[in-house]
Amino acid sequence: QTLMEVYSMLDLEALGRAAALVDQSDMVYLYGRGESLMALNYFAADLRRIGKISKTEPLDGFNRIFHYENQKKLTQCAVLLSQFANNRMLIQNFRVLKEQDIPIIMIHGNPENILLKQAAVSICFHNGETNSKFGSFSSRVVKQYILDVLYAMIFSLHYEKNVERVHRYAETVEKWNRYVHGIER
Repeated sequence: QTLMEVYSMLDLEALGRAAALVDQSDMVYLYGRGESLMALNYFAADLRRIGKISKTEPLDGFNRIFHYENQKKLTQCAVLLSQFANNRMLIQNFRVLKEQDIPIIMIHGNPENILLKQAAVSICFHNGETNSKFGSFSSRVVKQYILDVLYAMIFSLHYEKNVERVHRYAETVEKWNRYVHGIER
């Protein structure tokens, strides 16, 4: 039921804009916390398979968004994934990213968020969860599904080239595993 709901409410046009933004970026910063961060780690692994550089960052603790000296003038974007998108740390990090002129793709379950109009792309999902996290299964599935659809759209932009990249990535991983396990000398 959760997947059917998110599928019927998904803004494919916004996802297409997000896919194009990630595709055009040399570096993709991924920000989240808790379950959102876990979903972003899977997304980062998918991006690596097609040669996209990404960096996953938690939105809590002592971590902060620092100004990276962009000497090579890499194109960058950021993906912020948050259930409610209303905590102070997220809002402050959003502002820092905006100050650095890094376009932000905001994936969230809060259609009334004050930051939405400032995001390059806003992808809102139905939020049937409360702050108590009493039933987080649904939101976990929704977040992962949206990131999977986003990845599929990115992949499809250069399908043939990405198929080759995934095969090369798999071969490299296989060689590495054989070496690590002493099968290959």
